[in-house]
This record gives sequence, C-alpha cells and structure tokens, in this order.
Amino acid sequence: MSYFLAPEYVIRQYSTDRGNNIMGLQATLYNKTAPSRFRILLPTLVALLVTCLFFFVVGHSLYNYRKVQQRDVARSDVAYAARFADDMQKRIENLLPLSRLPCKDVYDNLSSSAAFAPGVRTYLLVRHGVAYCSSATRTMFIPVKHIYPELNLSQPSDIRLQQGTPIIHDKPVLAAWMASGPGADTGVIMTLDIDPAPYMLFFARERTASGLALIVQDRAISTFAPGIIKASALPNNPSVSLSDPERNRFSFRLYGRPLSSGDISWLTSLTALFFALAWMTTYYILSQRTRADRDILRGIKNREFFLVYQPVIHADDMSIGGIEILIRWKHPRLGLIPPDQFIPYCEAQGLIIPLTRYILAQVAREAHQLTSLLSADVKLGINIAPSQLTDPDFRGDVLEFLSQLPPAHFQAVFEITERSMVQHGDAEEIFDWLHQQNVAISIDDFGTGHSALIYLERYKIDYLKIDRGFIHSIGMDTVTAPVLDAVLSLAEKLQLRVVAEGVENEEQAEYLRKRGVHYFQGFLYCRPIPLAQLQDFIRHWQRPAV
Repeated sequence: MSYFLAPEYVIRQYSTDRGNNIMGLQATLYNKTAPSRFRILLPTLVALLVTCLFFFVVGHSLYNYRKVQQRDVARSDVAYAARFADDMQKRIENLLPLSRLPCKDVYDNLSSSAAFAPGVRTYLLVRHGVAYCSSATRTMFIPVKHIYPELNLSQPSDIRLQQGTPIIHDKPVLAAWMASGPGADTGVIMTLDIDPAPYMLFFARERTASGLALIVQDRAISTFAPGIIKASALPNNPSVSLSDPERNRFSFRLYGRPLSSGDISWLTSLTALFFALAWMTTYYILSQRTRADRDILRGIKNREFFLVYQPVIHADDMSIGGIEILIRWKHPRLGLIPPDQFIPYCEAQGLIIPLTRYILAQVAREAHQLTSLLSADVKLGINIAPSQLTDPDFRGDVLEFLSQLPPAHFQAVFEITERSMVQHGDAEEIFDWLHQQNVAISIDDFGTGHSALIYLERYKIDYLKIDRGFIHSIGMDTVTAPVLDAVLSLAEKLQLRVVAEGVENEEQAEYLRKRGVHYFQGFLYCRPIPLAQLQDFIRHWQRPAV
C-alpha cells in the first residue's frame, strides 16, 4: 500500500528511517514506567547543572564581596593607626628641644604634656643612652636598655612593642624613640598603653572576621592572646594583610573565613530555591514540548490536519491558473491552531517531514476531485520546508507523490523560501532534478529572506512570488514601494513569471497588472477555503472584465 494513502504509514515509515525518532519518543511518552522516570530525571539533571553554575557564580561573587569588606576593615585599622602614629611623632618632635635641658627645668612642661596626651603613659628624656627625666617620676638615671632592651637608640627613630615596663609589668606598651640629632643617643621616648579595643570597633562590624593582629617589628598584639607575642606565633593564613602605606612602621592582619555561617545559610537557601524554580521551569518546558510532539503525531494519525485551497488568478484573462494548497490543524480540544504556530515548531523539532508527507498524500487524493473543474495546465502550489531538500527520502517522496496525481493533469509547483537556496549548497542540483520531473520551482515570499541577485541568476527559477508586505505598500508613501518596482523590473529582465500574494483591492491589482505581474492571489478573489467550497467557487467563478 502506498503510504500516501495511509497517514499511519507516514508515521511508521518516518520512524523506521530515523533510528532515534519521533515514534520512539512517542512510545516512551506512553510507557507507564519510563515516562515518569524520564520526566523526573531529565529536569533534575538539567536543574542540577544550572544550579551548580548558579551556585558557583553567586558564591564566587559573594566571596569576592566579603573579601572586599574585609580589606575595607583592614584599611580602616591601618588608617586609624597611621593617624595615631603621626600624632605621636608630632608630640615627640615638640619635646625634642627639652632633651638637652636639665630635668628640673623641663619637668613641669614634660609632665603636663603627658597628662594631656591621650594614651601616653610617660615621656622619658634620654641623654647618651640614659633616661634622666621622666614625666612620671621626675629625675632618674637608668640606662634605656634596662627599660626597653629592644629599642634601638642608634637609629633616628624606632618603635617597639613590649610586655610592660619595670614599674607596670602586666600591661602591653608601645615605646617610640626619636633622636634629637644625628650621632648621639639623645632624644625622647614616648611610652603608650597599647589597647586593641579601638581596632576591635572596626573588626566588630565584619561578620566573617575572627581575629586581628597589629604587628610592629617582630612583635604583635592580637585578639588571640592577652599580651605581646612574637609575630612568628601568629597564624599563617590571614584573610587580609596591610602595612603602613608611608613608612612601613606597622602592619595589620585580619583573620577570618571568607563566608560567615549566615552567608552560607543564605546561599544554601537561595540555591535550593533556584533549584526548585529551575526544576519546575525545565519540567514545564519539557512537558510542553513532548505534549506538542505527541499532539502533532496524533493529529497526523487521526487526520486532524486538513487542506485549504486558495486560487491563483491569471492577470490577463482572470482565469484560474493555479491553486495554492495550505495546511490547517483542528485540535480536538483547542480548536483551530494557526499555522504560524505549529509549522515553525514542526520545522524546529523535525516533524515537518512526516507532516509534509501527509500533505502530499492528501493533495494527491483530493486532486482527483478537481479534474473535471480545472484545466490540465493548472498549477498546484505546495510549500516545501528547507530541511526537506536534504532529506534522504525527499526524491522518493516526490516520485511517489507525482505518481498518485491524476494522469496528465496538473503541474506541481514547489514553493521554496529564499532561505532554502542559501542554506543548501546543492540546491541547484536538486532544482535541476525537480525540473526533470516536470516540477516547477517558485521562490516564496521573495524579498523577506536572505536572497541576493546571484541566486536568481544561478538557479533556474520558474516563478517569483512577491511577499504580501510589498503588495500592501502600493498606494502608500513607504520605503518598500520603490523596492517593489525594482523587484518587478528584475523579474522581467530574468524572464520570471511573477505571482503577487496578498492582493486585497482593485487598486493593487491594476497597479500590478500594468507592471507585468502574471498572477494574482489574495482575499480580493478568494480566501483559503476547504475542498468543497473550492469546488463551488470554481463552478461559480466568473471572470471579471479586465
């Protein structure tokens, strides 16, 4: 039995030729166990993949954001310490002239300076390496190395952290030295109570930080220990490490996890929500797709698709010169579905080939009912999708279709879009073969696709079908009006027969007739109608006077 006479065979033949085919998918969808696993597993895999990407992008962004926050905290600490160090230096510089005077002459000044300086424990005046005057104890004669053994008086300035002094042993201090002149161990020492509390104020606002350390030379004060410790005893993996930007007098280390527990909880909740949304979206898309595939295949089998016909009128004598055959779909539940919805879907999902086979079978069957009403030279226009030109079974389908048409009656015209010529390099060879089978070629919707003049010159084209958008521009001052004249002039030079699609009024028809258009098609003459109405139309068609 010819498959042009059986829609069920159309689907079966297509399935057999394709390996991984639509019918295989249909069988999977109707299976009672596999479908549920498939519908659950595939959305889960897709959602997992997308969620992993989401988790990486959002987590990485959050990580970088927290790192920036931690660096801002460290910068605030460094800026605070730098201002404190600059203020300390200015205070010492103001006292340097006193280091060359007797203690009894400068004690009052020294004592008042210490009393009104925040954080200062004591000032010491040093001469030749000996502290001889203290803002706290007046006159004294103690070598500096006994008080601050690590302070280097041979340098113009030095700064050290130390765990207490001979008088107060348990409180960390910062000792700062500045010489009053070169080459002499004479100058001023400032002793300050060092307290990490101000730095903790900056640290407290950062949720991901777990500790900080202020490092001076090889000593450090930190939140990890109550006193001064060696810098080497600090953890080796600080989140941020910044130094005094001007003199490298000190450095700060900020410790902590990149993400806090709150961040992790937030990211986990957001990721879970995203996964749920991704899964539901994927499930919906897949279910819609498989439902549409299933409905289309069922529609072919149940003959839900039907043909409508639109006459093509000779421009010179207004006789019927051809019929364009179009497909419509009456869904059992949704009613009529526009072809601009299901045709692109069929092309994208590989369903256009079985659908076109069904169309050809219907055309071959119904054409026999028109032989008594139409002359033998009337053309039957059928739209061919680009993917069909490269289908291995295309030529066999064409030969089978031609063999089922009424003998010596009608000529098939395959309407092919401009895109077909561009996408398929072997289009010329296919067109030549079609001409050998007495099938004419019409370029559909000319001017809306990818064509160039070279394609019209290279390929043997029989008809040029002008898109309705150009026809509607007739009588209007639009940019497409000159294009229409140029296309018609080009068609005349190439000796192409022109079909004007979308003719809706006499003004358009007269304009096109004067410019040499050969055929008219549009609502002015007839809308696309079913076979029975077409037969009535042909019987009652009276050629208007031209």
